[in-house]
Amino acid sequence: MRFNITALSALALALTSPVVAIDGWCNTDKTVLSDSGYRVQYPALRGGGTCVMDRGAEGKGVGALQSTLNHCYDQHLDVDNDYGTLTKNAVKAAQRKIGLTGRDVDGEWGPKTAAKMDATRGWWGWRPIAQGTERFWDCDKV
Repeated sequence: MRFNITALSALALALTSPVVAIDGWCNTDKTVLSDSGYRVQYPALRGGGTCVMDRGAEGKGVGALQSTLNHCYDQHLDVDNDYGTLTKNAVKAAQRKIGLTGRDVDGEWGPKTAAKMDATRGWWGWRPIAQGTERFWDCDKV
């Protein structure tokens, strides 16, 4: 009996790789208040669940990510709520900065990138200043 080594390798990889269920595009943003008074804003899925974003995504989730990329990762994106080529390239730069390598530097916002940025625990955040007319950003753990 002959076995196809490539097929067996792929099957073994599929069986040992963790599977993350994706519920859809990040179509909104979520803002939570940290213990230190910072508002932490990150991409989310309306109704809850695990979401991703890549070229073609649009909406408030993309805008939240673009703002963070500008303030915390030295990018200069228009916050236009559109995940285009410039946003994808900015995500790739951020992925490299946070220590992702190889195929994980794909320009896609998803569970692996979010976990590495620790988005839901507040690696970035802002608080209102000047009677709420401006924002002060902090890009360290808040």
